[in-house]
Amino acid sequence: MTLPPEALRIPDHLLRGSTVLAGRDAILPLLPKRAAFAEIGVGTGGFTRQVLQVCAPEQFVAIDEFRLHELPELWGQPRDAVFGDGTHLELYRAAFAEAIAAGRMRVLEGDSADRLERLDDASLDVIYIDADHRYEAVRRDLAAARRKIRAEGWIIVNDYLMVAELGATHSYGVVHATNEFMLEHDWGMQYLALQTRMFCDVVLRPRHAMCDDAAETSALREEVALLRRSTSWRITRPLRAAGRLLKRRISPG
Repeated sequence: MTLPPEALRIPDHLLRGSTVLAGRDAILPLLPKRAAFAEIGVGTGGFTRQVLQVCAPEQFVAIDEFRLHELPELWGQPRDAVFGDGTHLELYRAAFAEAIAAGRMRVLEGDSADRLERLDDASLDVIYIDADHRYEAVRRDLAAARRKIRAEGWIIVNDYLMVAELGATHSYGVVHATNEFMLEHDWGMQYLALQTRMFCDVVLRPRHAMCDDAAETSALREEVALLRRSTSWRITRPLRAAGRLLKRRISPG
């Protein structure tokens, strides 16, 4: 079996402050709320639903070619069991009809990079990329995403692995394209979200945004450490304990 070619090594400074998460569900509470969110490659809408529930975005853009109904089966199920007599696009629109009618969601059909390019520059806070996993396609999606994301934004790349399965004749280009993007544009890996079959997600941010977060966390830890060593921390300890007890007694439920 031929191994896929090695990807570029990510230098330490692009990983400084990175955190490993248990799964992609753990990413969502860490993202900005009521933001502008784009999901590229929406499938049948399972992750879309989670994003809407947890992040409550003011604007959600769904981008997909919406051609899954053309496959004979999907994730081990016959095509008709998933789509019935309808199409991929019809199923997705029906699932989110309320959000679409309210103007909170836009559904764009077509090539992911092309549709993303038509959006205003610096108009999105979060972009989730889960479309064509071939190298050139991921490069195009990332290039477009960089122009559309705001200065402190988040780009999340799904399926950060080399091959879909052992013995696959074609390798994914996700790792190669993602690592090149990080090195070329000085973006760091904020989170690595694991998956039980290692179809991991990586959360990328401009390095200046990561550095700010890391510096703030470090400064806060230093302040707490100094306070704990101080006389005032020891003197006020009984008062703080009493305050916590009182809060528990008067809290509802």
